[in-house]
Amino acid sequence: MKRKNLVSISHVQVSGVSYKNLGDAGLGFLREWAAQGARIRVPTTLNPAGMELRHWEELGFPPTLQTQQQAVLDALPPWASEHLHLHTYLVGYAPRLGDHIAWGESSAISFANSVLGARTNREGGPGALAAAICGRTARYGLHLDENRAPQFLVDCALPHPTGC
Repeated sequence: MKRKNLVSISHVQVSGVSYKNLGDAGLGFLREWAAQGARIRVPTTLNPAGMELRHWEELGFPPTLQTQQQAVLDALPPWASEHLHLHTYLVGYAPRLGDHIAWGESSAISFANSVLGARTNREGGPGALAAAICGRTARYGLHLDENRAPQFLVDCALPHPTGC
């Protein structure tokens, strides 16, 4: 992809860090990128892990799942550098109006584009990780001005709650 078809981003949010989502194939993918020396270039946050990490035994999670989930998390730090944080996308960072970002959580996409005025498509896990590593994402969809114009106007005329 040519550089003109990419847009620089200020933040990435990666969903799907649960072993139950990734499985052995996803874990292998993370380990392979780590072994190749991949490094994150922009601030990046992850969705919460797929289970409670400290009290998993008390909550009845099986030891095999805890081991697999921990393996996913252990695969991240070597290539994540100081930019990777295990918390939600608005703790410590909030995009500003017009910021290009690469987020993967479906509910966050609507919030970022409508309430915050940032620009993001819904990124898949590998695409979000790639964006975090190169600091850019594909320039299409909601990153383009022409795709941000509203298609519908909804006019809701509701009675005033006090009856005025």
